[in-house]
Order: sequence, then C-alpha cells, then structure tokens
Amino acid sequence: MEIKIIGDKVRYKFPSDNGWKDGAWNTCLECETRFASYSRQKKPFCSEQCRHDYYNLELTCDNCGLPFSKKKSRIGEFNYCSNACVGEAKRIDKAGSQAKKQTVLRTSYRKSVGYCEDCGESRDYMLCVHHIDGNKENEIESNWEVLCSNCHRKRHLKIVDDSLVYDSRVLTDRTLLSEF
Repeated sequence: MEIKIIGDKVRYKFPSDNGWKDGAWNTCLECETRFASYSRQKKPFCSEQCRHDYYNLELTCDNCGLPFSKKKSRIGEFNYCSNACVGEAKRIDKAGSQAKKQTVLRTSYRKSVGYCEDCGESRDYMLCVHHIDGNKENEIESNWEVLCSNCHRKRHLKIVDDSLVYDSRVLTDRTLLSEF
C-alpha cells in the first residue's frame, strides 16, 4: 500500500487499485496521537496496544493477589484472574470473611514460594499450605510450609497395627518423616 500526504489530505493506493483514494486523519482515543488511516471511516485507535489499554484495566486478583488485565465493562464488585480463583473464593465466602482473608494470605504465600519445600514439586495445582504445628487456628506465616499433596499426606500418618494410616487430625512425628 502507498500513502501520500498532501497538505491536510491523506491519499492511499493498494497495488490492486487503479487509482488513488481518499483517506482520513484520526486522533487516537487513548494516546491522542494524530494518525492517517486508509479509509474514510473514523478509526478510534492508532494501534492494537492503544485499543487494549483503552478498554482494559490492570487489576489485582481479589483471591490470589496476582495482577491481571480485565475489560472495563466487565469490572464488578469482585475481580478474579481465573475460574480457579472464582471457585476458591466461592468456597471461602461460605466460611466467612475472616476465613476468606486467611485463605487469601495462604494462597498468596503458596504462590510466592512456588514449590514443595520437601521434594521441590512446582506444579501449582499440587501445592498446598500445611500448618506445621497442626493447629489450623494458628495462622502465623512462620507456622506454614508449602507442600505438594504427596508430602502433605506424609505429614498426617499414624501407625496402626504396624502399618501407616492417613489421618488428617494427627501429625506424623518429624523423626519418622526421614524414613519415607
């Protein structure tokens, strides 16, 4: 495509065209830059980036605290970065606002560590926050450790009839953990 700017007029020609056609001067709604377009139609943006920036806002997820982009028209009372965060938030809301706050903190902590502190597993869906002392009411960050589901199971084993059995209410003696 060829473009000619003659004074205040814009003219353009595609290789398949026989002659020159009139274009238009437009002003970008986002950055207010004046630009030439190859149609008489009013173009609102000079680039796709300006279109994105105009219609979207950078937000922080109400559940996990990570940044994400969302259309201005879709912003509501709560804003989540993914369907997983929406589901997690709905489960939390049933438990109450204090529980929600603590779960948000634990989720943020889990994502900031990003791997199992025992075996090094890094797939996020495998990770959870374990209360070291076994007391779920003790929500101090120093009482948390990030574990994958397998290592977390190991933290809740008890010996019954010379075999190990999972029980979420008990904590495995730390001296036994090295044997697994």
